[in-house]
Amino acid sequence: MVILEAQSLTKRFGAVHGVNGVSFTVGQGEITGLLGHNGAGKPKPV
Repeated sequence: MVILEAQSLTKRFGAVHGVNGVSFTVGQGEITGLLGHNGAGKPKPV
């Protein structure tokens, strides 16, 4: 059973694309993470 679905997510920080066109689903009982440059899900400082 899908409990979360995201389609075509985009996040920009000025000219930097932090996330570009990401889609995913998370099912019941699954653990899902999105990691960034330093592993904490944050953009690299410019």
